Amino acid sequence: MKDSKRTYAYFKFYDRSKMQAYLEKMAEKGWLLTQSTDLCWQFRRIEPKKLHFSVVYFPKESLFSPNISERLSRLHDFCAHTGWQLASSNAQVQFFYNEAEDPVPIETDAVLEVENIHRATKKRFLPAYAMELVLALFNLVFQLIQCTRNPVSYLSAWGTLVYLLCWGVITILSLTELTGYFLWHKRAVKTAEEENRFKEPNNHPAHMLFIIPTLFLGFTVFIADHIGQGLGLFAALATAGLLLLACVVTLFCFLGLLRLMKKCKLPSAVTRIVSPFGAAIVCFLLFFPLMGFVINCFSDAARQRAREAAVAYEYRDHTFYAYQDELPLTVSDLTETGYTEYSRVCTSSETVLLSSLTGQENPRKNALWEPSLEYQIVRVKLPFLYDLCFDTMVQNLAHNKGTPEPMPDAWIQARTTDASHWGADAAYQLFLGGEPQNRYLVCYDNAIAEIDFDWTVTAEQMKKVGETIQNLTK
Repeated sequence: MKDSKRTYAYFKFYDRSKMQAYLEKMAEKGWLLTQSTDLCWQFRRIEPKKLHFSVVYFPKESLFSPNISERLSRLHDFCAHTGWQLASSNAQVQFFYNEAEDPVPIETDAVLEVENIHRATKKRFLPAYAMELVLALFNLVFQLIQCTRNPVSYLSAWGTLVYLLCWGVITILSLTELTGYFLWHKRAVKTAEEENRFKEPNNHPAHMLFIIPTLFLGFTVFIADHIGQGLGLFAALATAGLLLLACVVTLFCFLGLLRLMKKCKLPSAVTRIVSPFGAAIVCFLLFFPLMGFVINCFSDAARQRAREAAVAYEYRDHTFYAYQDELPLTVSDLTETGYTEYSRVCTSSETVLLSSLTGQENPRKNALWEPSLEYQIVRVKLPFLYDLCFDTMVQNLAHNKGTPEPMPDAWIQARTTDASHWGADAAYQLFLGGEPQNRYLVCYDNAIAEIDFDWTVTAEQMKKVGETIQNLTK
């Protein structure tokens, strides 16, 4: 039978009543608190008994101080004299217990008690959640900027879309946590001043219950979507697990360094700087290279699986691969060619917002004179996203075309052309330096397509392409 145990008991920093109720229930089961940290609480076995617990906030104490202050030591002595024994001390939070049936409370002034909790919270609780909010807002804004720059690839992929939504959820959770505290504090001050009574928080500690699963979900879906090729889920779980493990190990490193430096009696200013930076360096040196290695291994395995379905061939002492994906539109559908050894690559992604299909049909390296065809067909499911997708696609119409340095004004132009040949609402042709290119942007009521030919397309071929696009986007 074990004489000690550890539990993860998450409570809001300022929710003393739930802490006290939990500790009293554990004492009735035969467990007394002996040590408390931000990660877990440690208990030792005792005879089951009814104990009263009191959580006292001492805002002047510092988490980084090597020794307890003289004022805190006097508080411990005073409480012991009145029957309250110290169970555990965790910087600004002190845990006392009393075996008397009806002990005299340690705190009798509600106004002073609320003030102490608020001052302790400003040192311990609020900075952590403020940093979390800043991190969440940074990631959310960064993802939104990426979304506006390339909405098609972003909004058509579940990985990036879920990742964006997860950071939005974390932002809301952080704001809710901070707002909930300030609303409680306002009501608690009013109740203490008017009734000399402490108003207990009535909110639920749901923050940590949601934020870790949300982060895990976001990273898992994001990595799975980017690695894909049948290895996505396993690779994503492994990589996301490593990332979360890195966060946990960083936290343990921080607490371990903190305890070691306090044990060595180092000044609090040194401990305050070295412990968090030391933990971050350990995480960076240990886990990020490992995570990069794991991602590369999974990515290489995914590429190898794709090559197994391809045809390997040699050209100038190098090995190349001709892929054999099914394409909805091929060169042979548009023009006669006797060439049959094309490499065909088809990729598609779809969410509730957009769907995107990209097709590439290119000859092998030893037959580059043969015609090739590349296209991207985007189906916009929500009308308000249409203009955003169109603006981005027309601005990036020359995405892989070379441009001179310095580039003259109006070197890249998307000029309107006859849309009737395509059966479309609008059509644009790319011009570079005034010279027409065989690349077109074709717009329908719910779809936008970019088609790149390496020959001069005819009206009949345009009609065939338009029919294919409309059939795919019905």
